[in-house]
This record gives sequence, structure tokens and C-alpha cells, in this order.
Amino acid sequence: MSINSKPSSSSGVHTPSHLSAKLIIEGSIYSKGKVFINGHVAGTVVGEGEIQIGVSGSIHGTIESQKVVVSGKIDGTLVAKNEAKILKEAKIQGDLLVSRGGLIIHQGAIIEGECHSSDEFSSTSLPKHEKRK
Repeated sequence: MSINSKPSSSSGVHTPSHLSAKLIIEGSIYSKGKVFINGHVAGTVVGEGEIQIGVSGSIHGTIESQKVVVSGKIDGTLVAKNEAKILKEAKIQGDLLVSRGGLIIHQGAIIEGECHSSDEFSSTSLPKHEKRK
């Protein structure tokens, strides 16, 4: 399954995609625009824009985008090419790969895993022994 944000007008402005709390997706999501995830995704989420995981949202797999904002749960790998913002409600079990200086962790957030800062931006950039399944 693939979800693509589409321009809302000829100006090329993308309308954000919203995955509701009652939605469960097994598979891959790709978006060129902003995505709000409040449901559950088991698989891979890849975006060119910002991806937000809401308080009721959860990801079991890999999430990779320019900017990721997490309030919900992630069980897997998070790759943020520009910025990862981990809010106080977030619970992450897995590794983070974020650009240098791009990691923001709010007090109260829970992270069980390792944080890697790099100029390489791909889940394949994590050391092989560090990847989580």
C-alpha cells in the first residue's frame, strides 16, 4: 500500500495526509508531503516532508524522512535527515539516526536504544550489529 500526498492546487501546495487513530496499516507508506499518523503502522514509513506520530500513533518498523516529530510509540528504527523532535509523551524502542545537531528530546520522553548522529541519511547507515528487528 502506498499513500501519496497530492497537490491541492496548481500552486503545488500539498495537503497533509491524516491516518486516524482507528486505522491499521500493514505495509509501506510513502509521502511527498506532511503526514500525521495517529493510527498503527506495521511496516515502513518514508517521506520527503514532515512526519508526525501523534500520541495515539504507533510505528512497528522503520520511519525515514526529512523531519520526524514523535509523541506516540515507535518500535524500530527512526532516520531523520534534518531533524527529529521527540516530545515528552514519546516512547521509542529502537535506534535513531539523525543529522548532526538535529536531535531534540523533550524531558519525559522514553528512548530505549542508541542515538547515532551522522551526515549519512539512510537506515542502511546504521552499523549492522545495531539494527533492530
